[in-house]
Amino acid sequence: MTRPASARLAAVLFMLWAATLSVAHAEPWIDAGDPRMRHDLQLLADYGVIRAPTMTWPQPWADIAMAVADASGDGLPRHVAAALARVREAADRAADPMHVEATVAAAQAPTQLRTFADTPREGLQGTASLTAMGDAVAGRLRVTAVARPDDGKRIRFDGSYGAALLGNWIVSAGYVDRWFGPGQEGSSILSTNARPIPALAIDRNHADPFGHPLLSWIGPWRLNISYGVLDDGSMPKNAHFVTVRATARPLESLELGLARVIIWCGANRPCDLHSFKNVLVGNESDLRAVNNPGNQLASLEFRYRLPPRWLPLALYGTLTAEDSVSPHKVNFLLPDVLDLLPKRQLFQYGLETWGAWGDTAVRAHIEYADTVCRYSVPNPQFGCAYEHTIYTNGYRYRGRAIGHALDGDGRMYSLGATLVDRHGDTWTGLARSVSLNMAGQSRGNTVSKVPRKLYNLEFSHSRRINIGKFDLGIGYDASYEGPSEHRLRAFAALTVRF
Repeated sequence: MTRPASARLAAVLFMLWAATLSVAHAEPWIDAGDPRMRHDLQLLADYGVIRAPTMTWPQPWADIAMAVADASGDGLPRHVAAALARVREAADRAADPMHVEATVAAAQAPTQLRTFADTPREGLQGTASLTAMGDAVAGRLRVTAVARPDDGKRIRFDGSYGAALLGNWIVSAGYVDRWFGPGQEGSSILSTNARPIPALAIDRNHADPFGHPLLSWIGPWRLNISYGVLDDGSMPKNAHFVTVRATARPLESLELGLARVIIWCGANRPCDLHSFKNVLVGNESDLRAVNNPGNQLASLEFRYRLPPRWLPLALYGTLTAEDSVSPHKVNFLLPDVLDLLPKRQLFQYGLETWGAWGDTAVRAHIEYADTVCRYSVPNPQFGCAYEHTIYTNGYRYRGRAIGHALDGDGRMYSLGATLVDRHGDTWTGLARSVSLNMAGQSRGNTVSKVPRKLYNLEFSHSRRINIGKFDLGIGYDASYEGPSEHRLRAFAALTVRF
C-alpha cells in the first residue's frame, strides 16, 4: 500500500531530526510568532546594524548572529543598544547544542483574529520539545497535546522539523510556521493564522548580494521555496501546496518582496508537468473547470523607511492578487500584457513609527487590510477571495484561512503599540475595527458566515523569568451589527527551558 505524502514527509522529518543527535552546534532560524524578537530585529535593521531582509519568517540566524556579533554599541541610542544586547543573548541561546522546552497554556475564548503573536490556539494545551543542533544539521521534535481541539487533532507536531545545511541553503522537512510580508496584524498571502502545513523547503541561509556588477544593485536577498501537502481532508484530497518567495534590500531604507502560492494536483486532478507549467505561467482563469490546473495567489510587498534626518517613520504595503485573467495560450514573444496583469486584488498597507522612553523602546503602527477582491477600488467583487470552484475548501487549512485571519470579504483598521524594556519584558496594546464577510458571500468563511461588525481591544504582557517566560493577555470583542455579542477573552502561558 502506498503511504500518503504526509506520512512520507514525517519519515523524512524523523530521519533528519535523528541525524542531529550525533553532533551539536546551532539552530537554523528564528521562529515566527515572537513580537519582541521581531521588534528588536526591525529596530536593529532601521539603525543599519542588520542589513539582511526582515519581511520573511522564519528568519535564518546566520546573517543576524554575524551582524550582532560584529556590531559595536558605541554611538547607538540606549534602547537600540539594549535591543542589540538582547539579540546577542538570543543568538547565544540558539547555539546551545541541545535543550528541552515545555509550555502549558490556557485560554478563555481564544481569538479567531490571530496576529503575528503565537498565542494559544485552544482552551488548554501542553507542549514539550527537544531541539538538537550540529555543524550542518539541526532538528526539533515538538509535541502538543490539546484538550478539546477545534480540528479534532489532539496530538500535534507543529514546530517540528529536521534541517540540513547544504552550501548556502537550508534544506528542511517539517511543520514550520511561515509569515510573508511586513504586516503586523496579518498577511494576505501567507500568515501563521492556520496551523503549519507539512512541507519540504529550501531557504537561502546567508543573504549575501550577487557578486556580478549587473546584479549587485539588488542588494542582500533571500529565496524560499516550499512544497507541502494539504493533509486535512479538504477536497480534492492531498492537494499540493507550493510557495515561492523572494525578498531583497536594494537600498538600506527599502525592502521589496515577491511571493507566489499555488494549490495544485490532489486526488483525481492533473498532476503532470504540463498542468504544473500551465499554473506557473497563469494559464488557468479562462480554462474550463475540468482543465483548470490549480488555484494560486501572488503578492508584491514593500517597506520603505524615511531618511533618518526626517521622522522615524516607515511605510509598508502588500498587494495580493487572486489569480489573473490570462489567455488560454501565452504568447511568450508578444504577450497581451493587460491580459496577464492580476485583476482580483487584495490590499494591505500601514505606517509605523518608533522611539524610546529612556531605555524602553516604543513602536506604534496603524494598519489597514482589505480582503475583498477588487478590479478597481470602487468596484468590489464579493465571494472571490480565498475561494475556488475546484479546491472547494478554498485557501484554508484545518478550519483557518492560510492568508489573513479576516478570511474573505473582510476589512480591518488597527492601531497598535509595543513597549520593550531593556530586560526584554514586553507590553502590547491593540485596537481594531473589523468588518467580516461584508456581503455574506464568502461561502467558506471560517470567522463569520454572515456580515458582522466587530470592535476589538487586546492587551498582552510577556515577562522573562528565571526558568523561562510567562505570557498573559486579555481581550474584549463587541459586535453591534449582525449577531450581537460581547465577549471577554484571556490567555496565560508558561514556558520553561531546561
